[in-house]
Amino acid sequence: VKPQLQQLQAVAERLNAVLGSVRRLRIPDVAKFCRDLGSCSACATSRTCGWCSASMQCVPGTHNGPADSAFCPSAATFYSFGMCPGQDCRSYSACGSCVADALCGWQSRLSLCMAGNEHGPWNS
Repeated sequence: VKPQLQQLQAVAERLNAVLGSVRRLRIPDVAKFCRDLGSCSACATSRTCGWCSASMQCVPGTHNGPADSAFCPSAATFYSFGMCPGQDCRSYSACGSCVADALCGWQSRLSLCMAGNEHGPWNS
């Protein structure tokens, strides 16, 4: 019995060491990451955040909606992912976020997002 007890004690010590190292791991704070993006245009380029226009904050979420309804109440009306509806098209710096906004289109030759639709840019 004594050898088994010693083996169990050794296993317990190893498990405590592993548990201690796991506790030291830093789990990223996604809410803080999103908040730190600050603007809708910066938020629109993130794969883990969406914009809540009700609070004017970048919050954790996906194309399906905010990660938690508490992040953006009335998400159906106020939450957007990968785009900033009503924002100047020139604020988009990537094709994907640009074309996700129905009022914008990507000009490949200039690598620029412009106001327009499927028929071309709108004259300003």
